[in-house]
Formats: sequence, C-alpha cells, structure tokens
Amino acid sequence: MDYAAAAGAQIINASWGGTGFSNTEQNLITAVHNRGIIIVASAGNDDNAIAHFPSGYKYVISVASSDANDNKSSFSCYHDSVDVTAPGSNVKMAINQTTTSYANQDGTSFSSPITAGLCGLMLSANPCLSTAELEYHLKASCDPFNSMNLPLYQGKLGAGRINARKALEAVAPTSIPTAALNANINACGGIVDYTYNAASTASCPTTFKWIMTGATPAFSTSKDIKVTYPATGAYNVQLIVSNALGADTLNQTVNVTVNAFPDLALTSNTLTGCYGDSIQFNATCTTGITYAWSPGVGLNFTNILSPKAKCTAPRTYYLTATDANGCKDTDTLFLDVKAKPANVTANDVTGAPNVDIQLTATCSTAGITYSWTPATSLSSTTIANPICNTPNSRLYQVTVANQFNCTKNDYALVDVGVVGIDFPNGNIAAIHAVYPNPAQEMFTLSAQFTGNAIVNVRMFDAVGKYVTTLFEGNVVAGDFKQNVNRNTFSAGIYTIAWEVDGQVFTQKVTLK
Repeated sequence: MDYAAAAGAQIINASWGGTGFSNTEQNLITAVHNRGIIIVASAGNDDNAIAHFPSGYKYVISVASSDANDNKSSFSCYHDSVDVTAPGSNVKMAINQTTTSYANQDGTSFSSPITAGLCGLMLSANPCLSTAELEYHLKASCDPFNSMNLPLYQGKLGAGRINARKALEAVAPTSIPTAALNANINACGGIVDYTYNAASTASCPTTFKWIMTGATPAFSTSKDIKVTYPATGAYNVQLIVSNALGADTLNQTVNVTVNAFPDLALTSNTLTGCYGDSIQFNATCTTGITYAWSPGVGLNFTNILSPKAKCTAPRTYYLTATDANGCKDTDTLFLDVKAKPANVTANDVTGAPNVDIQLTATCSTAGITYSWTPATSLSSTTIANPICNTPNSRLYQVTVANQFNCTKNDYALVDVGVVGIDFPNGNIAAIHAVYPNPAQEMFTLSAQFTGNAIVNVRMFDAVGKYVTTLFEGNVVAGDFKQNVNRNTFSAGIYTIAWEVDGQVFTQKVTLK
C-alpha cells in the first residue's frame, strides 16, 4: 500500500486478509487515506460475521460477494463493517497466462477488484471527486438485493449490490468547466507551479491543455504543471479545459521574476568518522540567510552552515539554505561511522631509575598499529611492548589505530621512585597540595611555574586505571589553579599525575 501510494496510485485493491487487527496496518491505511487514495478490500470467504482485515479497518471500502441471482454468495462473510456487495460467484478469469486458459472462480477477492474498477470509472468521469464524495455516490447508487432482507444478514451486507451505470450517472459533471488557474509563483531558478482551480465537482474537467509561451515545457495535458522560465518578464499562459459537455479557454499574462537559488555547496558529500568522536561538517553559502540541517540527531547545532556531529551510526543529513527571496537549495551529506579498536589496555609498571622496564599494551582487535608518546626513553614507539629506560617517573600514552584509522588510547604510568626532579628548563617551581583534602563539592589543583610549559594533569583510580584528564594545554609563568567538581567522582583514593614538559609528578587525593 505504501509503495502504491508513493508511486501515485489513486485506487488500491486489497484482495487478502484475515481476522487479526493491527495498529500498524490501521496507521498505514489512515496515512494512505489522508493522501486522497481510495482503498477497497475483500470482506472474506468464511461465511461468518467475524471482523475481517484489512476490510474492517477505518477508511477501507469493504466488499462482500453476491451471486448471479442477487443473493449473498454462500461463502461470503457478512459484517457491519461491509460497505457494498459486488458479484463474486462464478467469475470467469484467466488462470494461466501462458496458455490463456480460463475458468470460473469464486471469492470476495473478485468482488473487491470489480468494485475498485468501478471506483476507477467514477474517477475517470469526474476526477474532482474527493474520497468521501466517491464513497458516498458508490453506496448511494447501489441496488438492494434479496439477501439484505434476511434477519441474519440485515445491516451486514452494506448499501447493496453496486450498479455501475447509476454510479457513473451520479458523478457525471452537469455543467461546462471554467478555465481557472492558480499560479504559485516560486520563481527561484525561474520555476513556476501552475495548478487548475476547480470551481466544483459539478463542472469538473476531464481533459487539460496548457500552452506556455517562453517556458519549458511549452505544452502539457496534465492537470497541474511545473515550468521553467529563462529570465524575468511577462509571459502568456493558455489553459483549455473540457468535459463531455463542452470546453472553456483562459488566456492570462503572468509576470515572472527570476531569482537565483542560494549558492550552497558542501566541501564533501561523504564523511567518515570514528564511533563516539565528533566530526566537523563544512559547507559554504554566501547568499544564504537561514540554514536547517535534518535530522538533528547528533548535531551540536541545526541552524548553522558547519555544525559538528557526534558519530553514533551511519546517517544521511540534509542541509537546506534559504535566501532573502525565500529561494531554497538543498544538499546531502552521508556520514559513515567506523568502529574503534576494542579493549585497549596499557599496564602501569614500577622499577628503578635507568633500568630497563617492559611496557605492555594489548588490544583484542586484529590488524592494528601502536603509537607511544612521548618517545623519551623508549626503545620504540610503534610496537606493543617497548622497553622503557628512564631516570624519572613518567606517564606514557599508547594510541591504537585500526584499518579505518580509528583510534583508542590508554595510559601507562612508569614509577621509578623519582618524581618532580630535573624538570626541563626549570619551568616548575612547586606543585601544591590538593585543597581541601578530603574534598568537598570542589577541590583545587595549584602549582607555580617559572616559565611557559606544556602541562597535562590526569587522574587515576586506586588500581592505577586512567579516570579522566583534569587539564591539558599550555601554561605561562606564574601561579596556576584548576578547580575540579568533586561530585563527578565516586568516593575513594586517587592519584593525580602532573606531566610537565614530559616529566611526571604524582600526588594523592582522598575523596569522601
């Protein structure tokens, strides 16, 4: 049904069903009905008064079966949801497409398409009918038949047996149509939409002829058309409409102002990111006034040209730019998301100054590469298990990358019992005790620097596992303070590792 509606069907026949009700099916049928589409369905072949679906859903024309003697077919279901009855006994039909064999068949699955066919005839005679008007005239033109008066079937065979001649007479236009149009001039890119403005179903035209001077296309027999004009100017439009009773012609001059579309451009229509990371979208548009991204899932902003997106799943995004004239341009971006390496672990180690110590990093993902920083005192920075020979305690970071170049980090603290000694360039004078300790809502990290330095302050739990980075960046000479919200951490003993220009100083903090 959804496919047929999307393809432009005006009538859908549903010769199938059973006794199970589904909210999903009703929601679909409601959506299709709201698009102005007629749905006809068979009432079922079980000779009972049990509700049958989809014929029993709201907005569906339910069809029971009658025989050649205007009696209810012996097999046909009957129910208060039935709307009309149509022939369904001994219907001659093709049963073999190759040999063109025919046979007589029974079933409401034949009553339903016969009724759907009549609905098509009614629309061809009067295309202006709404779904409600068509259903009304279909029922009002039915003939009562024998079985309708039997007590068992009263009120359960609908309005009667359908009558094609009466139905067509009921909907046929009764006056010559008047040629009238709506020019919904959205002249962005020179595009103008024209629609026929029907006065009433009584004067509904069945044929249309558009003659468009200076436009592309220049001719059409559709009810509504979209044309493109090359430049601003006055253009003539001729519309001829007719039905079985006659024709009417309209000649109208339309003033068209051609405006350019916004000059929207994406730097790339496909981006690849790593799961959990943020990625920058990049777009340009010098003539845009407002911008809108959809969907907004994962975006930090939906109303700017170049937002950042959180990579959680592959997704297609649409960017629409609107300029001062209301002209719009839309571009598409596909975000592909790749997995990161799994289970990266680097172990903390202890030893003595200037003695070889084995660092160990593991990752369960195959085909990965390793990168250690800083390179100071390491035998290699590109293997899983380098040798460290350092005079001072130091914090190392290992970065693991997979085939998608997606990375995951862990940290290894090398403790050789010497901390805060021989800082390069003498840039640090003191690292002060954490205050207060035990911490209340906030605690403060502080130090004094004699010169500019590169500083990373990280927090580790009682077993040495990395918790978070408290500060990372450049500092200048003088006093340094960093406030930390204690409420984001569980109670326990933590290690604060100060890495200053590659050297490490550690201190303990107890959070209660």
